[in-house]
Amino acid sequence: MRYIFILLLSANIAFLGWHQFLKESEPADARATGEHPNGDMFATENTVFLLSEPGNDMEREAELVGMVQSAQVGSGAMDAGCLAAGPFEDMGMARDAAERLTSLDLDSEVKAIDEPTGENDYRVMIPPATSLQDAFRKLKELKAQGIDSYVITKGSDALGISLGVFSTREGAETLADNRQKGGYEVEITEIARLNREYWIFSTESTDLEIPSPVWTSLQASHSGLERRRMACNQ
Repeated sequence: MRYIFILLLSANIAFLGWHQFLKESEPADARATGEHPNGDMFATENTVFLLSEPGNDMEREAELVGMVQSAQVGSGAMDAGCLAAGPFEDMGMARDAAERLTSLDLDSEVKAIDEPTGENDYRVMIPPATSLQDAFRKLKELKAQGIDSYVITKGSDALGISLGVFSTREGAETLADNRQKGGYEVEITEIARLNREYWIFSTESTDLEIPSPVWTSLQASHSGLERRRMACNQ
């Protein structure tokens, strides 16, 4: 009986020692952050932050960057579409107004809309290459000669090489003549000038309904504010 008691006592001591070893060997970073396995949560000792919260700085910054990069070209006033509020020249002002509406249970979102001004700039460019490798090979050649240039990465002129953008066709033609004399095949393309504005839309792709007192207050705070029908999917 005595030996059985000693054996059980030794087993319990060994178990407690092993449990303490596992606890101390746990990675310090995992204990400090309390990271949730699904990656949706970050925890400190006293507070838990959901990354999907609107107030989270990282989430907000990513949203703003995405808004700017996904700006749409507007089509002006429309007979059909969704009733939106704007324009706001400053993205911060538009966000503040949208958050004010959200606090009143009016689900809204800000979208960047680029409105054509009716004027153009003029780009002198080498036509698009057949591959990215060819485009950067030509760019390297131009840089070696001290010619300011860059590869176009978006749009119908992607993989072309821009040699300069001018506000007048005359300026573009002068540069084009010089580059052609240097043995380069170039062309001039028109680039529509755009005026970026920020508009508030309903998140439900329906009319943005704003109570009259709230709308009057917004107009007092933002000069030139109006409600206009615009394409719902902009």
